[in-house]
Amino acid sequence: MEGGEATKTEAKAEAPVAQKAEAPKVEAPAPVAEEKAEAPKVETAPASAEVSTAACAGCHGANFEKKAMGVSKVVNTLTKDEIKKALHGYKDGTYGGSMKTIMKGQATPLSDAQIEAIANKVGK
Repeated sequence: MEGGEATKTEAKAEAPVAQKAEAPKVEAPAPVAEEKAEAPKVETAPASAEVSTAACAGCHGANFEKKAMGVSKVVNTLTKDEIKKALHGYKDGTYGGSMKTIMKGQATPLSDAQIEAIANKVGK
């Protein structure tokens, strides 16, 4: 060997390859649904023009022949337009005398189509 250098043979020792153990499968927790406060339910009349006048009979009579509480107009003597005007007015608070508060509660849930149906059913 030239230059007096000794050659060393280095043996590379390979470390045994460790097999990775599989991690146990852990299922993710199910998402927790947020509890939300429910909005109060407000009952309104259905949007269809079908309407029952049974609730009216207690004060106005089965055929709308009575003065409600002895003070209202007899509804079956009114025209369709007068009935529509009265119900819309009760609904928005622009119509009525001493029965205004009672009738506002009755008219407010009615749709325009239902007011039209009542007027057509009862009015002249």
